[in-house]
Amino acid sequence: MSAALAQISTGPIAGVVEDAFGTVVPNPEIAIKQTATGESRASRSNTNGEFNVPLLQSGGYAVTATAGGFKTKSLAGMTLRADQTINLRVALDAGASGELVEVTGSAPLVDSASSSLGQVIGNKQIINFPLNGRNPFALGVARANLAIPR
Repeated sequence: MSAALAQISTGPIAGVVEDAFGTVVPNPEIAIKQTATGESRASRSNTNGEFNVPLLQSGGYAVTATAGGFKTKSLAGMTLRADQTINLRVALDAGASGELVEVTGSAPLVDSASSSLGQVIGNKQIINFPLNGRNPFALGVARANLAIPR
């Protein structure tokens, strides 16, 4: 009998919504949109301003936060990778919710919410690995036996 390791192809986007002074904004509406497919998910943060939207497919995302008495803020250009958590701090500016503040950038590469280590291994790296028969399932064994630079 052999064991099979699970592959996780989804990840969450989580964060906290604050005002410009760092005070949490309770219960803002959160919209998360995958830029490639246009698929959207809606959520609401808790009374501590925290939100967590799990089981999102890998790809590019935009996150929009809306709360009464604050300008709507949109963060774009984030890439969620397999088994990765994107942690955001969304700072809302005071103003009418009809006003939009758009921020384009990328999420930090450090995942402070999880102690797990992982990375996406590209086709070029697989081709250059010393694998017997180019079997990608041997990567788990190869990773344990080789010092792979990060």
